[in-house]
Amino acid sequence: MIQFWVFIIMLSIVTGCGYYYLGIKFLHRVEISHSYTILGWLTIIFLWVLTPSAYIISLLDLIREKSKTFSLLAFINFGFFTILLFFSVASDLFLYIYNKFFTSNLSETQIPLGESRKDFLLNFINPSILGFSSLLTGYGYVEATKDWTVENVKIKISNLSEELKSIKIIQISDIHVGPTIKRDTIERLVKRVNDLNPDIIAITGDLVDGSVLQLREDVAPLKDLKSKLGTFFVTGNHEYYSGAISWIKELNNLGIKTLLNESLVLKLNNTKILLSGVTDYKAGKIIPEHETNPEACLLNQPQCDIKILLAHQPKSIFRASKLGFDLQLSGHTHGGQYFPGNILIYLFQEYVTGLYKHENTWLYVNRGTGYWGPPIRTANSPEISSITFVEG
Repeated sequence: MIQFWVFIIMLSIVTGCGYYYLGIKFLHRVEISHSYTILGWLTIIFLWVLTPSAYIISLLDLIREKSKTFSLLAFINFGFFTILLFFSVASDLFLYIYNKFFTSNLSETQIPLGESRKDFLLNFINPSILGFSSLLTGYGYVEATKDWTVENVKIKISNLSEELKSIKIIQISDIHVGPTIKRDTIERLVKRVNDLNPDIIAITGDLVDGSVLQLREDVAPLKDLKSKLGTFFVTGNHEYYSGAISWIKELNNLGIKTLLNESLVLKLNNTKILLSGVTDYKAGKIIPEHETNPEACLLNQPQCDIKILLAHQPKSIFRASKLGFDLQLSGHTHGGQYFPGNILIYLFQEYVTGLYKHENTWLYVNRGTGYWGPPIRTANSPEISSITFVEG
């Protein structure tokens, strides 16, 4: 609970600075009446408190029947805020560079009468970035909330047995059941996954954003997932913000096996599949006993036809490849989720979305079945991954 309130305070401070900057940019750098300035600041204050309020309402389970609608509005607003802030900073940087190095390129005869060069640029740029940020937010909401894209992924494996050619693994990841993703979404997701007739279902972390007490009923439909060899889960970083131990017990009650630095041998006729799972890449900082340990997955394990590792963060590949895993399934990145995140993500992650080969190990990064925070995705639709194996 203390961590939650620290998060709320830090979120409020950081976003407060951002909203203050936007207020100065849009209310004080242009000529508007005193009344409109006051109304503008009141609007900015209202928008500022929306997102922290949504978190608090969700945590305290207040106005539950209305909380999803309120949270949707709050997080759409937060997404719009981050997009607008990015373009605002970028435009001010542009104006600074322009005024310092290129002012001589625009003659006064090109500027409408009565306007300074600065006013002319502000009167053009500010409405433009407001309009474009609004359009991008609307498009992102449609993209984030539309039906899932099923990505058919074929993994080339040498000396593939006939049984493995028939195996289908369905991977879902980063669903983030919480303030805006509720039971109705999970019911639709379960039906969609079952319709794909999976042999194995892999849930690669960040299933929830909230406690078992808050979200038990929303997650409950996962008990209806159907697969021939089982449904398996590995913890993501958000499980450790939400009570990982409690969630592991809850998922076990739903018939979902959590792999905590351990492996199972799945048998299909004469073929053996080693299915391993590690805790989140940074889990040990919160629960020391959950320090990620892919090496432990291979202790005392028999020789198998294929070795598959479930790991929430793609960064686990650097240890997994050295251990001889054939395939690692990950999530975590959301493909950057929305602009500018889906560009900036490459500064922090080497592997962001799709299929990669790291040394001799294949890595597939699911771009997320849900979303975190703002219900916004740009050029980045929510995904269900269908993994099959082919000779190669």
